[in-house]
Amino acid sequence: ETSKFHQSGASAIAPGFQRGLLIVAVILLLGLAACLGPSDADKRHKSGVELLEEGRYEEAIAEFDLALFLDGSMAAAFHNRALAEQRAGRLVSAIKDYTRSIELFTDLALPYANRASAYIETGDLQSALSDLNRSLELDGDSVSALTQLGLVLLDLGRTEEALSSLGRAIELDPEYYPAYGNRGIAYSRAGETQLALADYGKALEINPDYGLAYSNRGSAYLLRGDLALAIADLDRTIELDPESASGYVNRGVVRAASGQLILAVEDYGKAIMADPTSLNAYMNRASAYHDLGRYSDEYTQKLTQLVEAKVHGKQLVAAPPLARSDELTESGCEVMSQSTASQAVDSQPALDSEVAPCSHPQLRSELLAMVQQDQAVRGQINSEGETPELLEEESRIDWRNTARMKLIVDEFGWPTQSMVGKDGAKAAWLMAMHADHDTKFQRRSLDLMRAALKHGQVSAVHVAYLTDRVRTREGKPQVYGTQCGVIDGVRQCFPIEDLEHVEKRRAEAGLPPLGEYQELPKSLVILWGKPRPGPAQQGEQGKKEELSERDDSK
Repeated sequence: ETSKFHQSGASAIAPGFQRGLLIVAVILLLGLAACLGPSDADKRHKSGVELLEEGRYEEAIAEFDLALFLDGSMAAAFHNRALAEQRAGRLVSAIKDYTRSIELFTDLALPYANRASAYIETGDLQSALSDLNRSLELDGDSVSALTQLGLVLLDLGRTEEALSSLGRAIELDPEYYPAYGNRGIAYSRAGETQLALADYGKALEINPDYGLAYSNRGSAYLLRGDLALAIADLDRTIELDPESASGYVNRGVVRAASGQLILAVEDYGKAIMADPTSLNAYMNRASAYHDLGRYSDEYTQKLTQLVEAKVHGKQLVAAPPLARSDELTESGCEVMSQSTASQAVDSQPALDSEVAPCSHPQLRSELLAMVQQDQAVRGQINSEGETPELLEEESRIDWRNTARMKLIVDEFGWPTQSMVGKDGAKAAWLMAMHADHDTKFQRRSLDLMRAALKHGQVSAVHVAYLTDRVRTREGKPQVYGTQCGVIDGVRQCFPIEDLEHVEKRRAEAGLPPLGEYQELPKSLVILWGKPRPGPAQQGEQGKKEELSERDDSK
């Protein structure tokens, strides 16, 4: 919901009222028979719930993946994985998992209510309305479902019904602060600013750290013209959540309305850094630049068309920043520092810049987090030795990351450089390299990477490494000679196909000559040990990759 106001002849988007959606997404607890101990699947599920409660969503998803691998009929695991996916921003996967949970547990109200919250985030209000009605049929006194219903009815323009539903939620639980906060939105839309302010105040009385109420009350103060009070509330919003793009946008609008255009530009820049897909931030920053006399009306219109053209389905892809940045991070993603944002008014825009931001920044962050864990445990093994505990942890991380990578590939395809930057694409490759327990997935990854290489979207070096990895796992000679080890100070490799021409193939792939490392013994090759079993199956044998020599001539 956005309103319009005018400043110096240029229109800008006023602060939007932020809904409190995630408060209704509740963890579904798993009940166990009293006479039975927890199974391995139960243990994984319990671990996932604990991680979910700690806000470690990607790790929680991986634990639920393992629980479902062990028991594919666990409704609670589907539901809670959906909740973790929703909070991680993967709404399509969340809706699929909520649906599977409902199929396994048809008479439980909670999965319907939570699936409705995911539908709301995707903009599918009719599906959300249907789910909420079903949830309330099963549990008519659910405060969270009534609050959700109020939001959906509000978005459908049925304000009186929305107020009734939210009022009913408050009657059932007078201490349920999100219902007051969301009823404040309904009153604001109905033009009842005083009633809205009263509800925001009540929500904050119950929970003084309720950031959404500060943000929305700040918006209401702005619309009433109380700029000082609006700034105070928005300062508090940002204090509670320094990564809130909406908080910076809203404060920027208030600053612009009070004539503080330079400070407004800074806030819009911070919003864009927090969320590169924030359309409001780009639009409002364009308006502020216009009022500073730095851009013409024609350019502002062109920028508007550019940003709107970037809308891709329900998801926004970031438009280029107004001030050109000629530097790239190693990831290949376009970045804009705070200092650049504050000085941007002195720069000329470059609409035709070939530099593009990553289209999937959240996916990039997830891949980098996965590789950080991967490398941390391997670094620990290198420094402390191959203890059973560390090898178990390494195996658990590899299985978890592979399970997550399969879902990523199913949902997005192979993560390419234009999607996740060079470092994100490298992280995806490394996850495939370490999926030795699943050669089928490694082969699939290789096929996808080869296709992406034709368009320059992955590294040729990475394709070479994974080619050799897959071939050695399939019992075939490697092509590039990348799968080697050092035994007793001597570099030794798996069999290499057409050894005479390996240096040529390496050069074509961008690899350095083997001779730069050490003279390659032509008669000596190495057999790799079997892939490690999964965490639950791993015994003493297989915990250590063993190398054994044989003479190729025999």
